[in-house]
Amino acid sequence: MAVDSVQELLDIVEGAWTEANTDSKTPRFAKAWGETPMRVSVMLATPDRDLITFYETTAPQEPSGSMIAVGGTKLIRHTSNLRIDIRSVNTEAHALKVKEEVLRILVANMSAPAGSFDKLLPPFDLQNLTDKGKRVYRYVISCRLVTHRRTYT
Repeated sequence: MAVDSVQELLDIVEGAWTEANTDSKTPRFAKAWGETPMRVSVMLATPDRDLITFYETTAPQEPSGSMIAVGGTKLIRHTSNLRIDIRSVNTEAHALKVKEEVLRILVANMSAPAGSFDKLLPPFDLQNLTDKGKRVYRYVISCRLVTHRRTYT
């Protein structure tokens, strides 16, 4: 079974989103691969919305999968290096609230849920790619998601 880490991270953030923390606005969530991503020009045509795009990157210094055994069960450990691209054409104050909401959700989901070995690993790297001249506020957060899947061999 293929691991769709991008969709898993999108589901985590979208499912835990609290509108009250972002001026009662919910952003649009999109995957950069696997489906047609929402273009920034579409977002700019509807300035009341923010866009959060999720995509996977490579990290050649780490193996993409390794096998471990837990209680006689063989598991494949898959580490995905992911990026969350946050864009807003609202005010800078609003864009900061959106960024802080994403960080809040990531920190809240760092430890694995009970009975699961899956988890987000810190540190979370943050880049500010804001273009104040065009009033496009952009932040990119890098993180790692570790998932474990049972082998059937």
